[in-house]
Amino acid sequence: MSYFNNGSGIEVLDENNYYPFGLKHEGYNPTAGSSYQYKYNGKELQADSGMYDYGARFYMPDIGRWGVIDNKAEKYPSMSPYTYAGNNPIAFIDPDGNELILSFATATAEQSYKDLVKNTFGGKYEAVYTQITGTSNYKVTLNMINKDATITNEQQAFYDAYNEVVGAKEVVTQSIVENDKSVTVGSFQTGEIDMADVLEFDKAGKGGTSSAGAITHEHTEQLEKAKMGISKGSIGKYTVDKNGDLATTPDFDKAHGKAFKKEDKVNGNKRIETTGSMSINVFQEKDKTKTNQAMWVDKTTGSVTVKKTTLP
Repeated sequence: MSYFNNGSGIEVLDENNYYPFGLKHEGYNPTAGSSYQYKYNGKELQADSGMYDYGARFYMPDIGRWGVIDNKAEKYPSMSPYTYAGNNPIAFIDPDGNELILSFATATAEQSYKDLVKNTFGGKYEAVYTQITGTSNYKVTLNMINKDATITNEQQAFYDAYNEVVGAKEVVTQSIVENDKSVTVGSFQTGEIDMADVLEFDKAGKGGTSSAGAITHEHTEQLEKAKMGISKGSIGKYTVDKNGDLATTPDFDKAHGKAFKKEDKVNGNKRIETTGSMSINVFQEKDKTKTNQAMWVDKTTGSVTVKKTTLP
């Protein structure tokens, strides 16, 4: 059932009933004169071909197959490359055929992550977490749930960056942890994100880095790492100095730079100064004020503290 509030009440746009693979039942509950075309899985039905537009691919509900080969087909050699949702659409959906894979170390880390993503989507989009059979991992997919919802530019930037990760041809795999002494906000090397650290940015107040911005930064870094073909546990290319310490990390620096650009859009500001190995940052806010953001780590607990100060 698709409907909206027209100001005086609920108006039904369209009503449809489907077989499991998306073919519409015929012969009952038609909505006369409806031109609303967003139907099965919220995807637009192409009236001329009878296919659903999934962005990169078109889906044929009469036979339960894509019109082109699944772009993750090489991962599932036992299945036809045209198969939809692993031939199990009751248990799974496949909005775009791409993948962000997450694992959650604790229940509170899982809830904190999901709440942050949900709140930042502002009621216009939703993330769907589908557990991969036989694993503790979840495949993340995105749907639009209210095309008329009004969201901020920062919320739209968050969705755009998140959707870029989900929609990439590369598979991005990350672990969501909590109060991990070995992880400060996020680790480029391991792909872990510490939600306890991430939430500190919003707790510290407005300006500077937002918690949504921090999540965007970590997801973007891992996407860039996947694009470079760097394996999990590696930092990519690096050099060491005469003492054996890291001197340069060009692959990380490249991913880090791209992540900053995405993060700035989600924060709604621009990072203009960084010192102390990322521990002190200055941001230019939209209202032309500046925010000094300091972050330090308790070496005993691994917890992060963030302090934000408005500069004159």
